Amino acid sequence: MPPIPFQTEHIMDFEAHIDDEDYDIHRGNDGRKLSIVYFAGGAFSGPRLKGEVLPGGGDWATYYNKDSLAIDVRAMLRTEDAALIHMRYAGYWRSAP
Repeated sequence: MPPIPFQTEHIMDFEAHIDDEDYDIHRGNDGRKLSIVYFAGGAFSGPRLKGEVLPGGGDWATYYNKDSLAIDVRAMLRTEDAALIHMRYAGYWRSAP
């Protein structure tokens, strides 16, 4: 069976301002840690969406070692017409050996 094409569409650019303080929770002596930064605000805009990033969301990064981590990002967005959107994305990053 041939693969099903994956369609994407650009919705917006997202820029979050981060709080001055970040929090690291170390999980042993081998570099594992949870690092948390909170959003202090920001903005987003695109062809069909525009508004502000509300304070309080953030980026939770779980470092497994110096070469790989997992991210979990969450934000509350308010559009120009006052609609609220909960945005979340997650992913993994791994550097080349």
